[in-house]
Amino acid sequence: MSREKMVEHFEQPGFGKVERVIAPNQPGRVFFEGTYWSARWHRPTEISIAEVESWVTVLGRQGLTLLVQPNASTIPIPSPSQASVVASTLPQQSQPTVETVS
Repeated sequence: MSREKMVEHFEQPGFGKVERVIAPNQPGRVFFEGTYWSARWHRPTEISIAEVESWVTVLGRQGLTLLVQPNASTIPIPSPSQASVVASTLPQQSQPTVETVS
């Protein structure tokens, strides 16, 4: 097994600030312990997006890529069934009325 493929889990997780969006199947970039690192979700099945300026928990690394997990500031991507439930709980916004002045 090549050294690049080995996963190192940190004894103590840390926090990294997202500098480039992390999304499913899309690595991003994180500022962690004074250095910029490539970062991807620790779980390949993670369906969240970490926006720039948000924070993630750093669990370890694989080669030069940090393995991270979402924090409270991370945006979950709802499944289609979850999205309809969320939409039904949002307050309905009234449409503005337009008056014609003669």
